[in-house]
Amino acid sequence: QLATLDEILDRLKRAYNIDETRVHLMGVSDGGTGAFFVGLKNPTPWSAFFPLNGFLRVLSNPMTRADGELFAGNLTNRPIYAVNGELDPLYPAIAAHPFMVMLKQAGADVTFRVMAGAGHDTSWWPTEARSIDAFEEAHPRNPLPDRLSWETERVDRYNRVAWLVVDRLDAAKNEGVFADENTIEIQDPSDF
Repeated sequence: QLATLDEILDRLKRAYNIDETRVHLMGVSDGGTGAFFVGLKNPTPWSAFFPLNGFLRVLSNPMTRADGELFAGNLTNRPIYAVNGELDPLYPAIAAHPFMVMLKQAGADVTFRVMAGAGHDTSWWPTEARSIDAFEEAHPRNPLPDRLSWETERVDRYNRVAWLVVDRLDAAKNEGVFADENTIEIQDPSDF
């Protein structure tokens, strides 16, 4: 599906005069989880990600058939505006919150909004739309960032972020000291 998304974006860019620094990806429910996946695997063309009622943990379920390893640190390359409902029976804010903390600790630019009283829906949209629009306006894509963080286990795909392309993987001569960004802390949810 990621290849299809790339093709759709390419066709849109060819057909319309699109400001490539202002192309963001937004999805609701499984689409929100998909927005997280794209951020983990192919953030280069996007300015920001908006996972609405999505849940990062879903990607760890083998039934999703997520292709390859998932590295939380890869979500540090683009800003994220995540929204979850307090009373969502599928992905409640209290369950999503530890993942947002993990991303913040990894260095991601995360805005996490808990919608009080909301379920697995977008009934909150009229009151949140202006904030979402302002976030998108404030976060244009920088095509040549000074700093990148990227992990991959392969070089045939998911090996690129911005100007960095991983074209070869070698065995480590010795293990470096890197922080493990895939650590979850259980805390009470709150707005970031």
